[in-house]
Amino acid sequence: MTSLNLRSDLRKALGFVSNPKFERREPRDNDFDSFLSLIANLHKENSDFFSTYDYEWTLKRDSYNSPIEAYYQFRILNVLSTLPLDQLAEQQCEDIVVRIVPRARSRAYARKVGKYRVIATTTGHTVSLELFISLWLKGTSLGYSISGNAPKNYNDAAANFMIALRSAEEKMVNSVNVYVAYLLTLLDNEVPSAAASNIFADKELFVPGWQSEMEQRENLWASAEGFVLFHELAHVMSGHIESSSERSNALEVDVDSVGLQLSEVDNSRHGGSAATLGACIFFFNEMLLTLYEEAVEANLGNYDPEGESHQSVFELMLRTCHHKKYFEADSNSPGLIPCKEAYHAMSMVFASVKWFAMSRWGSESSLYEFVLREST
Repeated sequence: MTSLNLRSDLRKALGFVSNPKFERREPRDNDFDSFLSLIANLHKENSDFFSTYDYEWTLKRDSYNSPIEAYYQFRILNVLSTLPLDQLAEQQCEDIVVRIVPRARSRAYARKVGKYRVIATTTGHTVSLELFISLWLKGTSLGYSISGNAPKNYNDAAANFMIALRSAEEKMVNSVNVYVAYLLTLLDNEVPSAAASNIFADKELFVPGWQSEMEQRENLWASAEGFVLFHELAHVMSGHIESSSERSNALEVDVDSVGLQLSEVDNSRHGGSAATLGACIFFFNEMLLTLYEEAVEANLGNYDPEGESHQSVFELMLRTCHHKKYFEADSNSPGLIPCKEAYHAMSMVFASVKWFAMSRWGSESSLYEFVLREST
């Protein structure tokens, strides 16, 4: 099959869940050649892998709908091409394709399309992650503008976030309101009126010292998307998409662990920022999506607590606890220290948005006090 046929056949197969209005210009659309060169370097390094497992098509530009698909494909190949051949022989590792589906509400998933094992993420999911990261950056940068303390790590950044909540609560309340409005727009299957990266844009977003605002945004986004990719890759390699058996939460926890191990391989080979860090963002963002999705569906009379469309908040919390234990098991590992710090930091963003719902029920008054209590 030529790369053009591959692309058109997959578009046709995934078209029934797509919505053209969610087609978007990706921030990396000028980077096609650089991503293809990364794949070409992998091919030079291990050409036997590419020929044995039918990945020659990944070298061709017309195999992809966008540069970001090439970037995602590179990260998958960056891990697979590193694994020992005897391990690859025991796993489902051939014909794995990454695609981005223009859709608002669907989560990432993996499915079989012909001979291909497709890992599909969505534009709506990407926007929700961008929203979460933007709210975090708004709080940390606003806190810096008040304290003057440039952060050197996530603990310092979290301290600035709390300063923003305490000393500029009105601005932070407005930011949380904007975040929720955009989230509800997505859940209503509509396209937000502006890019998520711009909704909080002002001079406060540029913090000197530890990382620039753009570096933080890129690193956090790459980390979160990386965790999603490697979680789905773990499902594919384990043969789960070949089986019709029901996926339990215990299975998802096991897959999370494998996905984290795969992400550590990717990070060690400079594929992207550590997806072990991105898991923190993913879990808290997913819990917020689920909280508001359930609220919207309940308001419309469509919510089925026994439904299989997504996991419950409680199930996601259990997975989050297992993830926390994963990186607490090796307390001396330098690579996991940022994950511990980020876990606490991202819990503050989650608590801030949770406060919005609680305040609407009349049970909370102070955003700062609520976040302080919830994230301690």
